[in-house]
Amino acid sequence: MATNLIHSQKIVDIQPLRCYSEPVYKKYNTLKELLKSEISNDYYHLLLEPSISKESLKGNDEGLYFSHIYKNLKPLTSFSNSAQKELLKNLNIKIDKILELSQVLLESENKDSNKLGEFLKSSIEVPSLDYVYSDGKNVVLAFWGFKSITIEHRDFKLSSAVRGLENNVENDESIEKAKVPNTDKKSYKKLFFALFAILLSTLIAFLLYFFMDKNELKFEPSKVKIDEKSPLKEKIITNRIMLILKEKVEIEKFITKLKVEYPAIKLIESHKEFNTIECEIDEKKRIEIMESLKKLEEVAEVFSENIISNSYIPNDSGFGDSKKKWLFEAINTYQGWEITKGKKEVVIAIIDSSFDLTHPELRDKIVSPWNAGDNTARLSQNSNDFHGTHVASLAVGKIDNGLGTGGICPECSFMPIQLSQDGFKGFSTSALIRAFKYAVQNRADVINMSLGTAYGVNFSLLSLEQKKVIYQVFKKTHRANELLWKRMYRYARVNNIVVVTAAG
Repeated sequence: MATNLIHSQKIVDIQPLRCYSEPVYKKYNTLKELLKSEISNDYYHLLLEPSISKESLKGNDEGLYFSHIYKNLKPLTSFSNSAQKELLKNLNIKIDKILELSQVLLESENKDSNKLGEFLKSSIEVPSLDYVYSDGKNVVLAFWGFKSITIEHRDFKLSSAVRGLENNVENDESIEKAKVPNTDKKSYKKLFFALFAILLSTLIAFLLYFFMDKNELKFEPSKVKIDEKSPLKEKIITNRIMLILKEKVEIEKFITKLKVEYPAIKLIESHKEFNTIECEIDEKKRIEIMESLKKLEEVAEVFSENIISNSYIPNDSGFGDSKKKWLFEAINTYQGWEITKGKKEVVIAIIDSSFDLTHPELRDKIVSPWNAGDNTARLSQNSNDFHGTHVASLAVGKIDNGLGTGGICPECSFMPIQLSQDGFKGFSTSALIRAFKYAVQNRADVINMSLGTAYGVNFSLLSLEQKKVIYQVFKKTHRANELLWKRMYRYARVNNIVVVTAAG
């Protein structure tokens, strides 16, 4: 079949999106057949065929995109306003249909369908509108499954941009009408009251945020105890529990129901992104309340809020010391640096205990710091906990400054997100959820979490038979944690974020 070259360029300021560690563009054949079979034949040629080599991924050669049927395609933005309007309507319809199909796949109980849904959702993303082509009737996408890493287009989303551009086109056609002054006094009054309402609501939101008691997000250290009934001896917050609702449950409606049926339960915080709710309860009735909540049809899991921890013994390092530079050689860091040392536009969020933001390896690299322990931008330094500083230095520490060694991605930016609250070593599940959501919503490219649940059992002292028993207990009691982590990872994947976690 004849092919027509539509778009070619070097891959320098763009990079491929990945799902499950695989570039989205490599799913070309699977995705186009899916669009054809599940939606219609009109979608079969929406995605141009990619030809991308290893050299083009390094920026040494051009990536190519072809069409098997269309000729004389040109950028959509080069068309007249009236033509753009019709083409954008067409593209809008297709994007909505694809997102609907993606959501169906994501909500399926089949894991393969879930993966396919994520690939499909990422496939309609392009680095900018310059990659949307048309012949005046049909619209196609070049470098689909890619994103821009430039500051100008880094936050570009095709679905949002298309709708915004369509609205602008409609407004352009109404310019002459807009020039006619409106002398209707009622219209002026309506406009005045609308603006007043907006200003008032903004002021109220501002006051609520800055004067609300954020301390209620913090837990009482005195309520942290070992769960003696658990073979794993986890640390839990005895007066706090976490509810995980089923996927399709509307969290606002459930919260209303919860307030009516369980007036003694205090709502601390909810997260629509994961359908989770953190509650404060009477610790003496913890088991009774949890069992009662588990019976509600909207609830998927209920669990006591855990304490998460990290551990670290600090030491100095240097590239001249074979004992301390081995990791750089083990993972071929020097060869990797010949390709890239990272870019300032790439943001690595480190979710950890606390940080020394004045450290010479980290200062001048910091963007959007946040304290998830109390939900403020104020980071506090715990002089007895060096773990966050250590982890951040491993990731983004400076090189060529004559100090220590350096990070694996020394040119990348660093988003510090603190978990710990003053006066307590360790942090809660809810703080971790807030931290994770903050990193995603503030456009981190990578999220690193070197942490894990705190257990009161020394597993190294157990016999093989004891470990088998513990393993079965773990599988049974940690389904809620597994469900929560799956939702968090999915939230990151659909936002094209890489998540790095400790192996345990």
